[in-house]
Amino acid sequence: MNLIFPSSLPLFGQGVLPADELKRIKSILEWKHRVFFIELESEIKSDSTFSLLSFLREKKLIQDETALIAGNASQVNLGHEAKIQTVIILDPKKNIEINDSKAWKELVDSEPEGFLYSIEDLLRYSEKLAIAESRYFPIATVGGLIFDEDGKILLTQTRKWSNLYGIPGGKIDYGETMEAAFIREAREETGLEIFDVEFVMNQDCIEHVQFYKPRHYILVNYRAKVKGKMPPIKLNYESEKFLWVGLDEAMKLALNEPTEILLKKVLAN
Repeated sequence: MNLIFPSSLPLFGQGVLPADELKRIKSILEWKHRVFFIELESEIKSDSTFSLLSFLREKKLIQDETALIAGNASQVNLGHEAKIQTVIILDPKKNIEINDSKAWKELVDSEPEGFLYSIEDLLRYSEKLAIAESRYFPIATVGGLIFDEDGKILLTQTRKWSNLYGIPGGKIDYGETMEAAFIREAREETGLEIFDVEFVMNQDCIEHVQFYKPRHYILVNYRAKVKGKMPPIKLNYESEKFLWVGLDEAMKLALNEPTEILLKKVLAN
């Protein structure tokens, strides 16, 4: 996993992390978690024409294995444009006044994927990324079919699954139930609030050829409902596009195999 940051590690409302502390954090993450820091050059920071996506390609960094530690709303937007996860480090106990500042409101409006409230949070976040990306242990994930009031389902297209259509979902957090994880993942990836969640099936997914790298996943599949007809979707960094389609129409699309298996199971019942 790679963490990109502009110049010295930015701490919102606090300036930057001291150089000696940054060196310590980098050593811990690189040695213990195989999480690597990549610093943006100073000339890139001030260049309004800078493309983070071009930078990723130049450095041969994979979008789904890279996150940006941003210091302001403009940097968050760079992360959105590059389709990578973007997080902010801050400490509200020391900077209560930032919650009423213009910069803070702009930052919230830019919608980063996460807020880390201390350097310790950064270490925990990095550890989670490292464990989740491990090739040596099965990883439990959730996902499912989301139905609107007309019975259409939501499908999303992602880079990870060979640009095939699939379902919203992701990894289960520690201490989180499977159903709660699906509700959270649906919200994070689509902006939807789902309900009437029902278990459908489990699937083994062991080094699937359609997935972008070898991994062993345990797929816990659900179905759920959402209010309205084809409600608006707000995709996060993980997806390229989405479709609302009927079940029969969905079977004619280029689907990843686990989604196709889930669809057939639902159609059969």
